[in-house]
Amino acid sequence: MKESVKDYVKISRDDDGWLIKNTAQPLKSEVAEALAARRRTHRDLLALDHEPVRTPKMRRESAELRRRLNTMGVPRAEVDRLKADLRSAATKQSDHIKATLKDRRARRERLLAPEKHIQLGLGGTAPVDNSFWWAETQPFINCAGVANFVDEGTLRFITGLAVIPGDSKLGSFGAVAYFSLQPERFPTSPSGVLSSAPHAELFGGIVLNTADGDLWNGDSKAQCALFLRQTILQWDFGPNGPVARIIAEASGYDYFPWKWFLVDTGGSTHEDCPGYTPIPPLTYNQSDIWPQDLWAQIEVRFDIYVRSSAFVDSDNVVDLRYSQWAPVPA
Repeated sequence: MKESVKDYVKISRDDDGWLIKNTAQPLKSEVAEALAARRRTHRDLLALDHEPVRTPKMRRESAELRRRLNTMGVPRAEVDRLKADLRSAATKQSDHIKATLKDRRARRERLLAPEKHIQLGLGGTAPVDNSFWWAETQPFINCAGVANFVDEGTLRFITGLAVIPGDSKLGSFGAVAYFSLQPERFPTSPSGVLSSAPHAELFGGIVLNTADGDLWNGDSKAQCALFLRQTILQWDFGPNGPVARIIAEASGYDYFPWKWFLVDTGGSTHEDCPGYTPIPPLTYNQSDIWPQDLWAQIEVRFDIYVRSSAFVDSDNVVDLRYSQWAPVPA
């Protein structure tokens, strides 16, 4: 096996192809073996899908029949024989294709049978509570500014968006965080339904400023609205790698309304961030969960719109902090 290690990324190659691993998150040996089996199954399924349904002999016979059919001036007896041969060939090909597809379905089922669900958890000692545990956070800024982690768990934004007279712009900033819950820590509910109600904390403030509107450039507008989203998902294997299987989702601007809008004020206003910020809650069914890691994706986003000599910016800073939480019986 060929391999190289750079920082925490390990790149290796074996008979099944290239593999990239995060050495900071070692997998349990049984999980690594299951994933290797999954890769082999994927390879075998692709090979199965690429197998031809018609044999080379069948293709040659079909070509000969088409040649005879296109021959001009054949005797009546030859036409009758050709019709019989065509019917016979069509029957044989139909029977062969039917048997081939039946065999292919059986082989596919055998390949997939042991691969229905794979435990994708990481190694190490499992926590003893039912909480979603923080895994990673990805900040984003679609306007001017920066985002930095200033202490444990706090993400700080210094950002804003401005526009010249007669122009307009849209922008946003915020973060998406992922939390995971391992199967051995899944909570249960007598009703089979669980409720997930996380929250975030937002501190600092936002400044909105607009000019006086005029006939040439129109109204001066500034708007800032808080968008929140919770998604419960599990990772499934797709043809090109893991794909998200969405189990439940809740999102929008209206569950916890924090919206500000100025028009032609000729001045500015400061609005404090809301502090405790409940994320839209949702429910999900235990029966929809596979016995593998359950993930929660939490998005907190400020959407900004400015028009004609207006601006919106963080009043000094905006701090975002996520918290862990546990689903409870609904």
